[in-house]
Parts: sequence; C-alpha cells; structure tokens
Amino acid sequence: MNLYKLAILPLIALASSILPGFGEGKKTKQNSTQAFESLRAEPWKKTFADPGTGRWQDQWFLDGKFAKVSTDKEGMSIDTAKGYAVLWTKKSFSGYMMLEYDFKRADKNNKGVNIIYLQATGDGQNGCSEDIVKWPEKRSLAAMSDYFQNMHTYHISYATGTTDYVRGRRYLPLANKGLKNTQLSGEYTNVGIFGDQRWIRVTVIKQAKELWIQFTHPERTLLCHFLNKDKPTIEKGRVGLRLMPGRLSQFKNFRISVLTDTQKNDPTPVPAKKQSTNAQPQANWQIYTGKPGPTDWRCHVVQADPKDHGPDGINIHDWDGDGHHDLFVNF
Repeated sequence: MNLYKLAILPLIALASSILPGFGEGKKTKQNSTQAFESLRAEPWKKTFADPGTGRWQDQWFLDGKFAKVSTDKEGMSIDTAKGYAVLWTKKSFSGYMMLEYDFKRADKNNKGVNIIYLQATGDGQNGCSEDIVKWPEKRSLAAMSDYFQNMHTYHISYATGTTDYVRGRRYLPLANKGLKNTQLSGEYTNVGIFGDQRWIRVTVIKQAKELWIQFTHPERTLLCHFLNKDKPTIEKGRVGLRLMPGRLSQFKNFRISVLTDTQKNDPTPVPAKKQSTNAQPQANWQIYTGKPGPTDWRCHVVQADPKDHGPDGINIHDWDGDGHHDLFVNF
C-alpha cells in the first residue's frame, strides 16, 4: 500500500523511542552488551597465543631496564618494584582485533595503574619511526611521556589505586599537548573488581573507532565501552602491557585474534555496485540489509508478505533469532 510511504517517518520516530540503539541516539548498556557479544561471536582468526609459562622472550620484548619479567607454571609475572615496564608483542596486528588473557593483581599498592596499549606505532617525529622496534633506546626507562609524546596507540587503564577507574585514551603525539584531549568517551569509576588478588579473564575488542573491555571475575563481570568520537582512527600496530612503578601483576593464557574480513563489519554502509542498464535499481532496504549503522544497529529485513496480502502495521520481535530486535513492517 502507498500508505507505507506516507507513514515511514512516524514509524522511524516510533522505532527510535522503543528500540534501543535505533538511529543516532546514545547507546544503552544493553546495546553495548549486545554489540560486544555479537562481535565476540564473529569468525575470529587466532594469530597469537602464549600460555605465559615458557620463555617469554620468544614472543615479547621489554621496555624498562629496571623491570623484571619471569615465568613459571603459574604464568608470567611483571615486577616494577624499581621502575616502569612495558612488555610488547613482537608481532603486529591490523584491523579489528580481539585480545584475551588472564590477569591477577599481586600487589596492594594504592598508587599507579596497569595499562593496555592497542596497535601502537611511532609518530614519525624525531627518530620515532612507525616500527617501534627501531628506537628502543628512547624508551629505556619506559616513562609515560616516552609513549604519549611519540606513539599513536589506544590506551586502556585498569586495576588503578584508590581511584579505582577504567579509562580509555587515544594518544595524540602530533598535537604536542601531552595527555590533553586524549580521553575517549566513557569512563567507569569505583569498579571494585581488582582488589582481592583473584584471576580475572580480560577480553578486549577493538572495532573501527570503538573499544570494549570485559573483566570476568569469579563473582561478577564488568563490561566497559569506549568511543573515539573525534580523533584519528588507528589501524595497526603492536600490543603492550604497561605497569607503573611499584606494581606486580601476573598474566597467562594470551590469545590475540583478528577478523579476516573486517569489511563486512564496517560501520559505514557500503553502497551497492552499480546496476546494469537492464537491471532494476536496489531499494535502500536491499542495500543495507545485514549491515550495521553508525550506532551499530544492524538493518534486518523479514519480507514475509511481498505481495501485500494483509493490512499495514509494524511488529517488533527478534524474527531471525540473532539476538537483535527487528522492525517488521507489513506492506
């Protein structure tokens, strides 16, 4: 019926008010969880694995000449009793990536923080070439300024002191303003999950300009979501584990995976290929079916009544069983 065309704007407005994440509104906690679980279910390809019990130098290299790294049957320990440390993967990772490992805080220091660096590269200034392996002498002490002044990287801080926060950043070395304006949207305070020295499973997903980090404690789970709204994207680089001075942490069961075809999850809809002159042009619902929009709401289409046998209306239900609500319009 032609009434569908006349009603499309009211329907969109209605959907925006009752469907979480529909349109351009701020994502709810439920939407972030659904997006994280959907991404985690993608066909990731494992490209890095380390149980943390063997020779750590085979797959990692260390910044910080006063730090100590050791391994045993319990896992890998990083000790910064005498200075800073950043432990880097020798391998680099491109595109969408997922990092997983077990973490245990083994100190009771109320100062300092642990940090994850994601896809770090040099900024190209003052001898800091893209490949950070080529300038280790500039990071011999592993001071914080050696990184935020010279690297493009995402940063997630966790297991902090008395402030007890989880925070995301995107370093802006070319701006030469230190950490100013580097914070990502989203911050979590008083998380209360790191103080009892128990093993926690950490899962980090980086998709385009969004980061998720989930901490799975034996008694509770915390999911944090960060959004890079206005800073340049980051596409490739190494993974690093930073400990500030006076810290002792244990790690094991590392796994890093990438998506072999990140294009299918690109948050920007991909236009359909140009049709031949004899072909009928595709409608928008055909072009964008199955593709996520700017807020990760994925366009699902169930065309149960293509010949318009019934009345017009809408139905909101998970018609295709993928865990996402669908806007079902009869026309």
